[in-house]
Amino acid sequence: MKYGDCTEQMIRMRKRSGKPVDINPPELFPDLQPTWAAFCVLSGSRNMNGRIPVSEITAYGKENGVRNLREFIDIIQALDSKAAELREEEQERKRKHGS
Repeated sequence: MKYGDCTEQMIRMRKRSGKPVDINPPELFPDLQPTWAAFCVLSGSRNMNGRIPVSEITAYGKENGVRNLREFIDIIQALDSKAAELREEEQERKRKHGS
């Protein structure tokens, strides 16, 4: 599965931060592909704090028939936390280097 635009954005952020980037990311297991696709869709729902609201994750899960909603929420929040970490690193790099 192609990882999509949200992965491309994370790769660009890692490159700019000077961190190593795996040019050939591992293949997504088939059972994780819908969760990754959901994360990419939900990334457009970030609130003023830059996080994906639980209400949006829950609504998406219910609308799309997610069986284990608690696990789905946990995974999306973990991905969201990593994305936030990468954004913060990028902002810090810009502050330090003025770019």
